Amino acid sequence: MKKMKREGLIEDIPLNGFVSAVSVGIVENEKLLDLCYAEDSKAMVDMNVVMTDRGEYIEIQGTGEDRPFCREELNELLFLADEGCRQLHQIQKTNNRRDSDDMKTIIAASSNAHKIKEKFRLSWINSE
Repeated sequence: MKKMKREGLIEDIPLNGFVSAVSVGIVENEKLLDLCYAEDSKAMVDMNVVMTDRGEYIEIQGTGEDRPFCREELNELLFLADEGCRQLHQIQKTNNRRDSDDMKTIIAASSNAHKIKEKFRLSWINSE
């Protein structure tokens, strides 16, 4: 987009912030951030949270898969999700500072190595 702005193709860069999404859940009574498939399939409670870098929620989707969950557990899971999203936003902001006009990098940040393998199969398409 920096290149497009410089070449006059767009007047302004239309992005005004960053968005990230994480999964959280309760597995064997332990609250976890960034569930892999094995953890997700055993989760008593499973939640996906999407947030802006301003701390605003875009989506909160949670399910009591094995049992209901209480307000205290909901708050704890949202706190975990907030921490995970903040970490992802920091990675996004650091990457955005690069000066390259033709960056072809996608950041898939996860503390769970299995998640990267199971969720992200990237292929590059050169449209030029």
